[in-house]
Amino acid sequence: MSAPTTDPPSVTLARKGPVSVLLTEPMWVLGLVILVDEMDKNIVRGLITPLKEEFGVGDLGISVLLSLALLFNGLITVPAGYLADRWKRNRAIGHTVIGWSALTAAGAASVNFPMLVGLRSALGFGQAITEPSAASLIGDYYPTDQRGKAFSIQQMMLFVGAGLGIGVGGAIGATLGWRWALIIMALPGALVAILAYRLQEPKRGAADMMAAIGAGPAEPDEDPELFEDGFRQFCRDMWDSLKADVRTILSIRTMKYALIGVAAILFTITAVAAWLPQFYERQLGVKPGVGEAWVGLVAMAGVPGVLLGGRAADRWAPRMQGGRLALPAICLFVGLTIFNIGYLLEPTAPAGVVAEQKTADLRADEAEAAVERLEDTGAGEAAVDRADEAAEDAREEAHDVGRKALGYDSTIFLAVVACQVVGFGIVAMSIPGLRAGLTDAVPAHLRGTGFGAFNLAAVVFGQAAAPFVVGGLSAAFDENLRTALLLVSPVSLVGALVLFRARRYLDEDTTKIMMAVLQAMQYEQVRHAERAAQHESPPPQTS
Repeated sequence: MSAPTTDPPSVTLARKGPVSVLLTEPMWVLGLVILVDEMDKNIVRGLITPLKEEFGVGDLGISVLLSLALLFNGLITVPAGYLADRWKRNRAIGHTVIGWSALTAAGAASVNFPMLVGLRSALGFGQAITEPSAASLIGDYYPTDQRGKAFSIQQMMLFVGAGLGIGVGGAIGATLGWRWALIIMALPGALVAILAYRLQEPKRGAADMMAAIGAGPAEPDEDPELFEDGFRQFCRDMWDSLKADVRTILSIRTMKYALIGVAAILFTITAVAAWLPQFYERQLGVKPGVGEAWVGLVAMAGVPGVLLGGRAADRWAPRMQGGRLALPAICLFVGLTIFNIGYLLEPTAPAGVVAEQKTADLRADEAEAAVERLEDTGAGEAAVDRADEAAEDAREEAHDVGRKALGYDSTIFLAVVACQVVGFGIVAMSIPGLRAGLTDAVPAHLRGTGFGAFNLAAVVFGQAAAPFVVGGLSAAFDENLRTALLLVSPVSLVGALVLFRARRYLDEDTTKIMMAVLQAMQYEQVRHAERAAQHESPPPQTS
């Protein structure tokens, strides 16, 4: 019996209308998953100002809020990769989307900052589970020559979701309040979960076999019961299997370099995503609530970048050694350099405005000193309250004058945004090729664990530390985010260079994977032939 063949995704796409493609085509559905996840994850980045006012926290407190969810993500992601390699991936994604949407809405009921931190930290399980499963699914739905496009469509939604989370979330927070922002942004998850459940589960290695022999596997994967032997035995089996799987993953030279390079890059990118709205407000004089909209614009530059990057990965990467990593490394180095130039552009105000700012700052300092003197001399409570009100008025006046000084030169501000839009668009070009290259370098039955290990390194050594480090540096330099961001920016450039070195080993590792696929295919053909012979043999004679 011959193995059934299936139409390649490009043929299937041509037969569907735009709405049907969006709601049923795997790369689009998995893109919607990452879109709602990024919306839920990034909404807090657009609500920093109202959250500070509500709970009375500073940069360090916000850093904890942003970092703990990422740290929890890192703790979950490798076991989630194990799950992706052994269970129904569409089911894991659907369950997770429903869970994180509920947690996002629950955050609106927070009565204090520790409660909000706890609920938001629990959200870290979301992308930790969905990303290994989604990457594994794309690797099985799409052959090598189409993975760049597939990942570009899926990862494009990352930037749309980040932009919507920061921009729309910030706008809702400024008008209706941060609690309503959390509730409203959680609603789309229910629809996306339904679409995820409706995805069919391909056999692991299906696309690799299609590329090798032009036909898919004869039988789908089995649907195992995870706790058939009990939960305790499941945990023991998972621990033993994970140790073996991770050793295999780390034996792939491409992955060793890629893990280091991507962790360094994501350190800087996550720092930017967390603090760029505040950088626009403090260092460039943008009004509160408006900085989030500008960051949303920068994030949206990733959409054309990632689409162009997917096309380049499929068309140009095969023409150079390790192209699926070499091209991303080049894009990252160039894009991040242009982006960082924006930090060096500083608006300058006329001498009169600078003098006015110094006078306002001096009045604020004197008013605060007067409050301290009254408190030290044991003055009455009414006198201290009046002095404190006067000091607050002086601080607000100094703040307004300082913002006027910062925002005086709009040309500089537009130049900063232009550098960062162009730079981020070039950075985004790296994502499809990078993910496709890592998919090529990891065996199909280990892709969930492979991307879990990839996410773990990226989160623990890159993303989780970034908001905390930048917040601490900003506090050390008198809330100066320009200095803090400039200090961490070289880390990403080093990461791009490490990633460029990984290109040397990609082609060799990919060849090994294809040989393993052919061996698995031959084994499966023998197994089916044996089964067919058993069915065709006559029953034994009985006397």
